[in-house]
Amino acid sequence: MRVTRGYLCRRIGCIPCRPSTIASLWNPNTTSCSRASCSIRHASGPRCTILEKHLIQESSIPTLGAEYEHKLKETLSALRNPRSLNNEIERLTQENMQLSAQRMQLKQQCEDMNGRLARARAAQSELVTSLQQDEQDIDIEVRKYEDTLRGVADQFRQHRAYINKDEVKSNIEMMKNSMSELELEEHKVEELGSREEVLPSLIIQHSGRVWAKVN
Repeated sequence: MRVTRGYLCRRIGCIPCRPSTIASLWNPNTTSCSRASCSIRHASGPRCTILEKHLIQESSIPTLGAEYEHKLKETLSALRNPRSLNNEIERLTQENMQLSAQRMQLKQQCEDMNGRLARARAAQSELVTSLQQDEQDIDIEVRKYEDTLRGVADQFRQHRAYINKDEVKSNIEMMKNSMSELELEEHKVEELGSREEVLPSLIIQHSGRVWAKVN
């Protein structure tokens, strides 16, 4: 039902009626509120006229009130659980702190791994340099050995007689004969040496005997 006339009581403690029940609580033939607790008489004026227009507009849009009540219920239900919201905030805060600590730990581990990787690369570079130096030294030794083999081969080419086994055997026989002759000569020299050592003593003895006979 639309309300086209009437004034609301502005007394403290007097609750204005809803548009749905305004007809049962309001007497349009009087200027006072029909509630038993309100005895103030109102005169018509601009404030009551503005409020009347507002009530007319509100009564013409009932869906807006239903939506408002739904939003109000949602707000009240949300406000009934502030403790759960605080617990959720604390849980998220602790989880964020744990994630921050894990991130710092992972960052430190990454820095340690980077340091180890740098040291490993430096050691690898030193090892590669050492291997290259060893390869160069080995190449030098191989070249020297090859040069030595070439020199030996050249000597064998220049002295082909040593390659013939018969000639080598004959040369060995000649050397053995020469050694035998040298040993005989050495034996003779030793005998002569021993004779030279004995001869002076014999001469002295013989001269002593001759001298004794002369005297």
